[in-house]
Amino acid sequence: QTSWGRGIMESFPSDFVIKVKELARDASSWIGAQASCSVVDADMMLRRAESSRLAMAELGVLDAAICSQLRDVAVTAAAVTLCSDFGMAGLEECRADFAAACQPHPPQLGAQLWHRVQDYFWASARLACAECRGDAAAAQRERHIADRHARHLAGLRRLGSVRLPPETQQRFSSEVARVMPSTVVMLSTCLEAASTLSPSPRTPYSSAVEGRCTELLLRSLAELQTRSWIELLWAMRRIVTAGRPAERQVPTLSCSRMLDLNSPFSVVHPKPSGR
Repeated sequence: QTSWGRGIMESFPSDFVIKVKELARDASSWIGAQASCSVVDADMMLRRAESSRLAMAELGVLDAAICSQLRDVAVTAAAVTLCSDFGMAGLEECRADFAAACQPHPPQLGAQLWHRVQDYFWASARLACAECRGDAAAAQRERHIADRHARHLAGLRRLGSVRLPPETQQRFSSEVARVMPSTVVMLSTCLEAASTLSPSPRTPYSSAVEGRCTELLLRSLAELQTRSWIELLWAMRRIVTAGRPAERQVPTLSCSRMLDLNSPFSVVHPKPSGR
């Protein structure tokens, strides 16, 4: 459902997404001002965020109270990311502020849309911090993630997948179902090649640091527990690139059935057979 005039919303109209992006840019500019220790600029960015909130409310897509909540989520996500990335004081207080800003769940928004909004603000904040650090690789990665979240906010899903011939898919599915009656999903990691000129095979059977995959999974879920499978892989990959260079891991996912990577991550089967 993509209607925004009534019922529960699963996406926003494009003009509203533009305002959400402007709000995220205001919060990102606030990060830049804080990183450069400019109190005047930081205050100005907060005033801009308030102007963006008013512009969102004027569209009439969401109630004024929810628009205020979006502003609070954007700013507190920026504050948490700033404190975390730059080792500033007040991290726990900022985390508490973010948790408070996310409550209550706006009744007009579907659960996935609400979590997607939060993810978009997180990615925008990480992008701003990466740019402040001069980390071009991290900035490019976070920009890609933020752009993907923005497309989802507008109901535009760009899916990229390998499409095998139907007969091949059916033959593979039948054989897998015969060998493995249950649905098996495996998250694993392997060591990244030391040189891009002679890359090692990225398979679950390559050498890996013991326990590293579990560590990446738990750290990713600690940031935000409601993620899709693809978001989980992206989060694990982001933590990897910020981690130990000698133990650089490549997260991979394998499944015995066709899996929608945009579906929510869960350790519980959505349709258990009872067997």
